[in-house]
Amino acid sequence: MKNETRKYKLAHIVRYIGDAFFYPFFGLYLSTIGKTKTEIGLILMILPLVGIFINPLWSLFSKNINSNRIFVIILNIIEAAAIFYLIQVQALPFVVIGTLILAIVGQPYYTLFDGYTTIYSMQNKVNYSSIRLYGSLGFAVGILISGYVIEYQGYELAFMIAALLYILVSLVTKWIKPINLSDDLSLNEKPKPKQLVHNKKFLLFMGFYAISMAVIFGADSFLPLFFETKGIGPDGYGWISFFTVILELIFLLLLSKFGSKIKLKWIMMLIALLNALRYFIFSLDTHIYLLIASSLLRSFIIGGLLYVAVAYMQKNVSKKNITLGMMIYGSIKSAYQALLTLWGGYHIDHNGYFSFYIIVTILAVMALFFIDYREKTDNVV
Repeated sequence: MKNETRKYKLAHIVRYIGDAFFYPFFGLYLSTIGKTKTEIGLILMILPLVGIFINPLWSLFSKNINSNRIFVIILNIIEAAAIFYLIQVQALPFVVIGTLILAIVGQPYYTLFDGYTTIYSMQNKVNYSSIRLYGSLGFAVGILISGYVIEYQGYELAFMIAALLYILVSLVTKWIKPINLSDDLSLNEKPKPKQLVHNKKFLLFMGFYAISMAVIFGADSFLPLFFETKGIGPDGYGWISFFTVILELIFLLLLSKFGSKIKLKWIMMLIALLNALRYFIFSLDTHIYLLIASSLLRSFIIGGLLYVAVAYMQKNVSKKNITLGMMIYGSIKSAYQALLTLWGGYHIDHNGYFSFYIIVTILAVMALFFIDYREKTDNVV
């Protein structure tokens, strides 16, 4: 079992190193090829917008949980090809086409493989967070190196490295064994959406997750551009992201060891309040060191969300519905993120960052209204 767990850890670390070489810098790259913030917002909106529709489709194509593994192998290769394509084009229509392909194959990866890893960890009594933190480690290493690669060698080389790493992830995932379905016959069943619709705890969490994740990913699409106005380039932003992910890694490690002793509602309250505080500080446009410090709060927000997303689902949703549940709340999050990204680019272009971050602060607070403060145990469906 230890050898098999190492494969999951390796897949996570390689995938997230690849992510660090591409996604944090895609907005900056678009700026360097002459795209306005409105156009950047439009392009970046495609990623979550497509996720709204494409994520639930995979549950329809899925025969059982082992289909996730097959999908992940294929999608990583196509995602790599899409990145190679994007390096070659600059005209807006062609960039949109490349981003569309990227969204179709890239957005489902996380819920598909997270769902697969969650079932593996439940079957083998392995702490999910102890696997997922290797993704954070990979991202930390990748973001530090990629910032320098971009600064001194350019975006094209960094993006090519990302594509090659995605191909490597496919090979590692092929190496991972299919889950033994005979250990739990319910895993042979197709997921049942109606059960989730009637699961009040799931619906509450869907609102909390969608708001918190969409706010931080939607608003942070423009963070590299914001820091650029403060004189911080790709290498500097790489260092900020590096320390952010290192803190996320430490926080996730602590949660994997002690999280079971803390009620989920307290972690969720901390996530919502820190999210709001972070963007409120950005709105003050204060000293650069305070802005950097507030950026580091992302580590506790993301680390908390990664832990809660799995712990909550394991507690309140049946195994056969976990991946579908992740797909559904991922789609709702994508819808919210798409709107926020599209509006954000337009708003910043016409009104600047101050009012943008004030509004985002208010949106982040709304997550507090979707926490189950009673935490009573219901039937798991």
